[in-house]
Amino acid sequence: MKITRLTADHLRVPFGKPTRIALAADRPPIGPEAVDLVLVHLETDTGVSGLGFASVVGAGAGAVRSLIDTELSPLVVDCDPRDTDRLLSKVEARFRAVGFAGLAEGEAGFALGFLDALFDFASFLGGEGGDENESGG
Repeated sequence: MKITRLTADHLRVPFGKPTRIALAADRPPIGPEAVDLVLVHLETDTGVSGLGFASVVGAGAGAVRSLIDTELSPLVVDCDPRDTDRLLSKVEARFRAVGFAGLAEGEAGFALGFLDALFDFASFLGGEGGDENESGG
């Protein structure tokens, strides 16, 4: 089994209305107006697919989508999606020089969307993926 396609979409989800702190009733509401979601779609040669997402509050969702489409996708296409440990190692090695921890865990956590799609895929297969706690096995 091989990954044949990894793509990303960017959705902006507006919040109802800005919130206000009760003690600051005379000040304008503060806080984010929306959250950006980067959806990651993983497809395989067998027709099985996975879907994951990373949320971004503030700037950065466009950059996250671009990283997935231009850097991450070519790296993982033709790899076995069930080998989650190897895929994570490959992704971490590729992005180590630019700060993988920030890319994976920061507000623009694109790697989390990819991993979410991988583990969604693995749980569909009954936990055949790498980490049993994450893959539902």
